[in-house]
Amino acid sequence: MTSCGMEDNEKSKEVMIEEIRALAHDLNQPLNVTKIVCQSLLRDIQKNRSSEEETKESLTEIVTQMNRLAEMIGTLRTIARRPGEMPAEGTNKN
Repeated sequence: MTSCGMEDNEKSKEVMIEEIRALAHDLNQPLNVTKIVCQSLLRDIQKNRSSEEETKESLTEIVTQMNRLAEMIGTLRTIARRPGEMPAEGTNKN
């Protein structure tokens, strides 16, 4: 491999690593939000401070974050699909 080819390969590798870091960050965000909401909800329930309405709001936020995460993973699966490959049966978009 030529010097130029090795440099291009290294640059491609660096770009890929940066993209993986960004992806990890994007996937981690809904997980962190969900963890915080769950911890708060659990703490409020244990201290009898949670109303039914607050519980519903917390659970709705958890579902929203999980939908966001599922959408990102679905996009990744689409990008990673080999040409001509069909989506796996039973794939849930919700």
